[in-house]
Amino acid sequence: MPANEILLCTLNARYSHAAMGLRYLLANLGELQPRAAIREFTIHDQPARIAERLLAESPRIIAFGIYIWNLIETRRVVGILRQVAPDDHDGLESQLTEIGRTRDIWTRAGQGKAFAPGLLRTEVVSERDRVKSQLDAFNQRSGADLAACLQTELAAVVALYEREKQQLGVLDFFDLLIRVGQLLSQSQAVRNDLQAHITHLFVD
Repeated sequence: MPANEILLCTLNARYSHAAMGLRYLLANLGELQPRAAIREFTIHDQPARIAERLLAESPRIIAFGIYIWNLIETRRVVGILRQVAPDDHDGLESQLTEIGRTRDIWTRAGQGKAFAPGLLRTEVVSERDRVKSQLDAFNQRSGADLAACLQTELAAVVALYEREKQQLGVLDFFDLLIRVGQLLSQSQAVRNDLQAHITHLFVD
């Protein structure tokens, strides 16, 4: 593998932030670590410029850290990467999934007995429905495979990450959401205390 074949990327809110998740991944890549690198940008950078800088390194794998604050900007970068670098199996899979969700293609039947000279509309609709059935089956299989692969491949990394957090006595962003939810759902005393002091909740 050439140097920096794997790029671990994210778009931070600003340059003073650091993506700890990428650093945990890099630290646990084993023999692949020397061939990987972290590339950090901000949500204020131009998506085209980010894509240009990433592709300039000719990586085989570009992985993005996704967060609430960078989802839209990251999608724009990924969209440009897919256009510029079309040999992208994941991009093709995403396009097929999107085609399957486009209702107008699969629900419109038109009018008239003939679709074209010598071609019955019923035959066209039947063939379209057959393609849709195959596409739905593919999307279901590919989605299930992705989830299973991610769970298997990342299990060791996630376990190590959780142990590191426990040893350091720290919480990440998702812990704050999950543990607050668990606390509210499992503790009647906490709910009673909050209800006694808080009359309104405003959710951003």
